[in-house]
Amino acid sequence: CAAFAVSNSRVGFVCGRYLCHCSLSGVDYQFTRIPDTVHSIVQIEVSPGTKFMATIEKIESMATQIGIYGLPQVERLATLTLPVEAQHHTVVGLSFSAEGRRVVLQFGAPEYGVMIYNWHRSSLVDSIVLEAAAHRTIMNPFDGGTLVSVGPHLIRYIRLVEGKARTFAPLKLTRISGTFHDAVWLTETRLAVVGAVSGEILIFDNGAFTGFVPSRVLFPAMSPRAKKKNRRQFITSVLHFMEGVILGTVT
Repeated sequence: CAAFAVSNSRVGFVCGRYLCHCSLSGVDYQFTRIPDTVHSIVQIEVSPGTKFMATIEKIESMATQIGIYGLPQVERLATLTLPVEAQHHTVVGLSFSAEGRRVVLQFGAPEYGVMIYNWHRSSLVDSIVLEAAAHRTIMNPFDGGTLVSVGPHLIRYIRLVEGKARTFAPLKLTRISGTFHDAVWLTETRLAVVGAVSGEILIFDNGAFTGFVPSRVLFPAMSPRAKKKNRRQFITSVLHFMEGVILGTVT
């Protein structure tokens, strides 16, 4: 099994040639077979409100497409085909808008761009060139009009105004720098950003840096594997869950 995403009390994951969506209690399983034309699934994401699920898929030609599923039946609703010039770009991330009708695609090196699609209408909303390396771009699930991109020495807000993107200058942090790997919206204005190498969580409110949680608080005791190899635990991903977050780590 691989590529899972948590939203509220449910989890979606890939198991062999099937997509599964179930409750965290381990009951109420729903299975859907992945189309035979799909070579592999890169990522799976569940929308706010758990109405939809999206998959980043590599097809036999190794081009990228997006599969959209309705929940909880895991019924395939749409297949989003990227423009010809973007089909072989590396899609490294995907997120939903608040209502689940739009998806944000994050392209990796060397493009480092963002495309916003209305999958319900099969239309491109906007395309954004970030002009900087970025690991993750997510849409605010509370207001649907704000995005943030994070990457090496990069935290940048993007605002959608009448369907068009307005990119703001990157935030300047005088005391903290490094590679920011992931981010998650906690409220409409509050954002948590993960420092992948430094291992802390940075907190922002309305674009202003308000504090951080150091790695020694997140990981007061080293895992047996990290202790044996004398290595730190690094945060690789973060998910908003109920009133807190779920951290993915690697040693």
